[in-house]
Amino acid sequence: MTRDEILNEIGYHGKYTKEVKRKLNKLLKKYHPDNNKEDKDTIFILYEIKKELEEGSIEYSFNKEKIVDDTSKSHVIFLESILNKLKKEREKINKKINDLYVKINKLGKDKNLKQEELYDVETKILDINNDMEELIKIDIIDKFLIFFISFSCIGLLISKSIILVVLIIIFLLIEIFYIYIRYIDYKDKEKRIKRIKNKFKNINEEYNDIEKNLEELGKEEVKLKKERNKINNDIYRYSRELNNIKENNNVKEEIHNRRK
Repeated sequence: MTRDEILNEIGYHGKYTKEVKRKLNKLLKKYHPDNNKEDKDTIFILYEIKKELEEGSIEYSFNKEKIVDDTSKSHVIFLESILNKLKKEREKINKKINDLYVKINKLGKDKNLKQEELYDVETKILDINNDMEELIKIDIIDKFLIFFISFSCIGLLISKSIILVVLIIIFLLIEIFYIYIRYIDYKDKEKRIKRIKNKFKNINEEYNDIEKNLEELGKEEVKLKKERNKINNDIYRYSRELNNIKENNNVKEEIHNRRK
């Protein structure tokens, strides 16, 4: 269709009415490349007319010589609009990727902090376990008391002294008290280690959640980069096509000027 035919079809008489807009949109759908693959030129003229109507700069004079130029011009306008749209989409994706990097960096720092916390907690657990093992061992005080009690018992068998009996009882009480103190300390450390293990469990769960979030963000990053690559390829393809059209127009203009 030519410009004159389109303007007649939509009933344009100098005013961009709702009826004109409705008919124009109907033609845009009809001649869209997805619906009409045979007529590829009409859609470009339609887009040019739509833009001129919206801007209020539509031209009224047409001739056959200009139709070819209008088709080329419409094609340029169409491609430029697509490129602008693609570039805006690419800017949005770049912003999303940058925001994603901010989140990834923050989660990375949180992950490192959780690793340090886990290391500190593990170190505390090991230290307390070592202390508990030391508490159940026989130390030098135990050895001294056991030795003295044993020696006193042997002396008691020989001399049957009341003083030795009293000393044996005293050192036995001391040993029992010493064992009791260590037992209390051992139980206290058991409670501490239980609390620390619960803390370790909570920190480990938080660490695992951070890793899951990082994994999800990584997948989202890959998806966004694929979309950006596709848009970059489309921009390259449409830009090349646009440059070819402009070069052809320049060649035609030079030929036209030479003929003059």
